[in-house]
Amino acid sequence: MALLGSIVKTTQALQYHAKSTEIAGKNLSHVNDESYARQRVVARDGSMYKEVGSLGTSALQMGGLDHARSELLDRRVVSEVGETSSLDARKEILDLLQSALGERVTRQGVNVGLDDQSESDLAPGSLTRALNDFFNAFQELSASPDEPTIKQELYHKVQTLGKRFNESGEKFESIEADLTATVKQSVVQINTILEKLHEVNQQVRRFELQDKGKAATYRDRRQQLLEDLSKLMDFKVEDDVDPTSGQASGLLNLFSTTTKGEKVKLLDPNGSKILSTNWGQEFAVSAPADSSGTVAQVRAKIGVDGKLGRVEILDGGSKYSDADGPILVALAPPARTEPAEPDQAQNNAGVGLAGGGTGGGYGPRAGRPRG
Repeated sequence: MALLGSIVKTTQALQYHAKSTEIAGKNLSHVNDESYARQRVVARDGSMYKEVGSLGTSALQMGGLDHARSELLDRRVVSEVGETSSLDARKEILDLLQSALGERVTRQGVNVGLDDQSESDLAPGSLTRALNDFFNAFQELSASPDEPTIKQELYHKVQTLGKRFNESGEKFESIEADLTATVKQSVVQINTILEKLHEVNQQVRRFELQDKGKAATYRDRRQQLLEDLSKLMDFKVEDDVDPTSGQASGLLNLFSTTTKGEKVKLLDPNGSKILSTNWGQEFAVSAPADSSGTVAQVRAKIGVDGKLGRVEILDGGSKYSDADGPILVALAPPARTEPAEPDQAQNNAGVGLAGGGTGGGYGPRAGRPRG
């Protein structure tokens, strides 16, 4: 029996060292994988038993896997990745706006003012150059108000300035449309990542409840998903606590913070929340002065307390006339239902002209709805 016991112990020890060699090879194969953390096999001493004249122990056992991953560093990486992505997005938008205005730095001297070297500082074809030429032409006209050539030059500068404004406006609208499409696509990606995070959360908890070490592969996957999510939005991470034991359950809860400091849950043990770009109700204002005019499309957000959250003009319409007075729009808060459910509250808006609306008079007042 002693010989058979020694053979079993040696076999289990060889299995442990074989697994250690396998994990070492895995670590080498993933040396260039940024989302992978180095793993190791955890050794666990066997149980002790009584022998004749002494105490014996069973074979060396594998206690699962552990990995060289710091929770503090992981969260710091997520924060820095989010900050970098945010700055890159802002730079990209600023570059688009700069291109739309036709602006670029072309001067040689950094400390030289625009008035000193206007030819080198103001890019040809830019809105700044058009404004500069326009005011210079006016200055020349003030010196020689009766000179016909100067008047003609001023006329051309006015036409050029108007053209530059129209071109910039069209480019701004194009940039806004592209950014809106990008935001919608990002929301789809965020919802997908949140669903995957919930699945990985469940796998981590299911595996680690068996007391076989850490779910190293799933934890690496979860860290990679958190870094991908931080590129799209700002969020905070906190460990989920089991209410019965008071210990960390292995799950991660995600939430975002509003401007008022309120927490908005994104992920909890029950699942992920679905984000949407539809933040209000859309309605039409149909009061054109001409039958051939188009109606205005408006989106509004009204809280159950009757406060106006936001108004966005999707389409300003055409051929509106405010000669007889402004066009008034009244927005009514949504009706409460009994019992009131916070998750089921919908934002309904009532629309009418002056004197014909309902509610407390919240809403824009303008001769023509503008975006």
